Amino acid sequence: LLDCRETMTSQHQFQFPTPPVQTPVQASVRAASERAAAAASAAATPRVLELFASPELRRLLSACCPAAAKLSPERLLDRVRAEAKAAEIVHNFPARPAGEFVDVSMASLEKYGFFLNQWQAQLIPPAEAPPDASPVWTPGAFDPRSTAA
Repeated sequence: LLDCRETMTSQHQFQFPTPPVQTPVQASVRAASERAAAAASAAATPRVLELFASPELRRLLSACCPAAAKLSPERLLDRVRAEAKAAEIVHNFPARPAGEFVDVSMASLEKYGFFLNQWQAQLIPPAEAPPDASPVWTPGAFDPRSTAA
């Protein structure tokens, strides 16, 4: 969501405005993906229920999770879906600088107020970078007005 036409400082340092939660295009793509996923889920549900009712899965569940083995296939599917909805998104950004690993840091999350992607993290100039950022920025490297090749 970085717009290279955004205001730059005299040292050609990119500014990072907080992006919208979703652009109209992203919202449209997401809506289409959700419709396709709902249709695929509905189509797959009978086979998943068949798997959840299978003697082999019931035997495995009995060995590790006796309470789950007692659930009906439908209830087991409800539980799997509930767990998927509650699952956390995990990101392994570094707790301290880690050489070539370029990513967000705790300080950059606090500074910018949103989760920069790895491309944006590489664009933070050293003068603006949080103290725990990995130094990878090259002056002019990503500046569209730069004449350096």
